[in-house]
Amino acid sequence: MAAERAPILNKDTLISNAASALEGEGVKLSKKEVTAVYDQLLAGIRQGLLEGNDVRLAGIGSLRTKMTAERNGRNVRTGEAIVIPARREVKFSVASDLKADAAAVK
Repeated sequence: MAAERAPILNKDTLISNAASALEGEGVKLSKKEVTAVYDQLLAGIRQGLLEGNDVRLAGIGSLRTKMTAERNGRNVRTGEAIVIPARREVKFSVASDLKADAAAVK
C-alpha cells in the first residue's frame, strides 16, 4: 500500500500562515501586504540567482547556479546522436539541520 502524500503548501497557504503567525506576534499585516513581501522576497532570490550569486536561506538550504558543459546525447525516439548545449542550472542543497529534522520525523 502506497503512503499518503503530504498536503502541498502553496503560495496562498504560506501567506495565510505567515499573516496568522505575525498577528500572533502582535504584528498586524493584511494578506495583501504579506503577499507583497513574499513577492519581493522571491524576486530578490530570483534576481540574485540570475546574477550568478549563491542564495543561502538559513535553516532551509542554499540555491546556486552551475554551468553544465556541452555534451553528447541521443534522441531516444530516433536513436540519432545529438549535441546537448551548455546551460546554466539551478541547484538546491538542503541545510543539514533541516535534513536531520526531516529524518527524525516518523
